[in-house]
Amino acid sequence: MGQKNNVLVDYLKDPDRFADVFNGVIGNGKMIIDPKYLEEADPKYDGPIAVSPETGDRAEEIERIRDIKKVYKGGKILQILCLEDQDYIDYSAPARTLEMDAMEYRNQLTRIRKQHKEAQDYDDKDERLCGMKKDDKLSPIITIWWYHGDKPYDGPRCLKDMLPEDDSPMGEFVSDYRINVLTTEPGDDSDRFHTEFGALYKVMTKRRSRDEMRHAFLEDETLQNIDDDTLRAIAIATDRPQLWEKRDKTMNETGGHSMCQAFDEIEEMAAEKAKIKERTDIINNMIGNGMSVDDISRVTNIPIEDVKTLVME
Repeated sequence: MGQKNNVLVDYLKDPDRFADVFNGVIGNGKMIIDPKYLEEADPKYDGPIAVSPETGDRAEEIERIRDIKKVYKGGKILQILCLEDQDYIDYSAPARTLEMDAMEYRNQLTRIRKQHKEAQDYDDKDERLCGMKKDDKLSPIITIWWYHGDKPYDGPRCLKDMLPEDDSPMGEFVSDYRINVLTTEPGDDSDRFHTEFGALYKVMTKRRSRDEMRHAFLEDETLQNIDDDTLRAIAIATDRPQLWEKRDKTMNETGGHSMCQAFDEIEEMAAEKAKIKERTDIINNMIGNGMSVDDISRVTNIPIEDVKTLVME
């Protein structure tokens, strides 16, 4: 997991923001998940892929780790809520989700069977053989994939999207497995989010257009008083670290941050940095092709001392 994902995962572990994502996706902005009933849960699953029926030996161990996993105890049913952060399109997402969900359900079954085995409270032979009583229930799992990569999302949204098309009678009997994908595309509705995540999400929908980002920072009231965590998340998620490095320039009277105070300056700095990198790459390619510093200076019209400086960077 890269720095961007680490920062955003840490940002979304906050109960209010985590609940906001689920309420925005599941409830279209209505509070269905109350953050005060969320509890942290171990995101790691491990265990054998299979057990040999001949020898009983455990097969190769596997490990899967959710980005964020929480237990929700705010309703009649205990629920497992999971959030995956993606800055690239995972074309295996439905199969991965199915695998991790299966491991979660397996762990739940293991706990139930252990309890009944210790209590020996089976009502009949069927319950004893399967280790689960007729009225036992598993805790449902809801997983949301938040995709915020550079390309428009064209990945699968269910398991059948990963399978060959089959219009035969057999195709009707293939079980499907849907996933919940939250994209961050231009025009996506940011008003369904009501915490600081909404500000981050709004900026992310405009990240591909400097002019749209500038307009949002200048005109949108929700972006006029951003807290430190959200500013850092925006800086990392939009690949503009200068927004965080120059945060003293964005500080307002209330202690929050207003991007309109420094966005143009920071963008100019980023453009200049990109220009220097481009010139450095060109010069280093020339050096690699055997050209001397004098020749490079003559061809590019860059002073010799500047060429030497760029070569050293």
